[in-house]
Amino acid sequence: MNETTILIADDTPVNIDILVDLLEGYQTRIAINGKDALEIALDGDPPDLILLDIMMPEMDGYEVCRELRKHDRTKEIPVIFITAKDLKDDIVKGFEAGGQDYVTKPFDANELMARVKTHLELKENRDRLKTVNQWLEEKVTERTLELQQAYEKLEQANIELRKLDNSKSEFLKMLSHEVRTPLNGIIGFMNLMKDEIQKTQLAEMFSYLEMSVTRLEKFSMVALIITELRTKAIPVRKEEMAVNLLIEKAQAKCAARLDQKKIRLNIQGDTAAVIKGDDRLLGICFESILENAVSHSNNEGFVLLHVENTGTAVNCTFFDRGQGFTVEGLKNFNKLFATASHHMDQKLGLDLALASMILEAHGGSLEVGNNTDGGAYVRLSFV
Repeated sequence: MNETTILIADDTPVNIDILVDLLEGYQTRIAINGKDALEIALDGDPPDLILLDIMMPEMDGYEVCRELRKHDRTKEIPVIFITAKDLKDDIVKGFEAGGQDYVTKPFDANELMARVKTHLELKENRDRLKTVNQWLEEKVTERTLELQQAYEKLEQANIELRKLDNSKSEFLKMLSHEVRTPLNGIIGFMNLMKDEIQKTQLAEMFSYLEMSVTRLEKFSMVALIITELRTKAIPVRKEEMAVNLLIEKAQAKCAARLDQKKIRLNIQGDTAAVIKGDDRLLGICFESILENAVSHSNNEGFVLLHVENTGTAVNCTFFDRGQGFTVEGLKNFNKLFATASHHMDQKLGLDLALASMILEAHGGSLEVGNNTDGGAYVRLSFV
């Protein structure tokens, strides 16, 4: 026998007998009044479907249906009203009470069975959907908990990373300050002693000392600027300035080096072009790139600086006639502390990485490459 249970609620014994015979393949329960029908439905396992007569003593079918809909265990049981009334108002009242369907007396057996099977199938599908939804909710809850735990771990890791990053930044600032402070004193005394030293056999040693101190001072300055850019400790100002002013300042800073190597600086293009940026940072950028070009140029050679104004961008390209970039250098020119050297002479520096960071802070870009006829180029693009 089918395990599906159907509750028959009718106060007429003949109707009950007919319904029990028709529902031979199902388990049936019997109630002869509304009160009994409600008690049977609420006690024990609720039925899968209720055939509910409207006109019954003690409690009519409408009231029974309304009570069923108040309880979680019975509110979704399909109810088919059996009624001798076929007036529209009575039918509407049955639906308003919570019924799903109705058949009129005397009922047609085929019609009744078709409606019973339809509503049982609908209930079975609803139960399956409810089971699936419950399973999905459990999976969603489980996955949400996993994601929440993962997020909390990630957030904790981010907090630790921020602490480490802050510690690193503070350390770099302190290191730069602690290095620069004694350096300033050394440089001051060196300037005072320079004239005297030139007259003695210590001149060559003094020259090496001066070069080392200068290099250390520059490294300290670069490290400090990189830290400022990385931590955004100082906002990047955006002011209009002509490219020729940046070129003049860079040329003045590199004048001694240009004279020492007897290198000509050829300037071409629209040097009156205007760009927006921080004059201090851009000044350092132009100086670093020019110094880099001079360092990698042959004595008595030349460095070409070409300025191009496209209307949408200003490109400043430095060309040198040195040995050019290594393959590894072309890949890692914008990486800090890259292990491979940038140029063929195996000197390791931060100039290009710093310039790249400065350009990025200004919304621009830096490009490097080797010329087809020898030497290298570095292009600063401002948009």
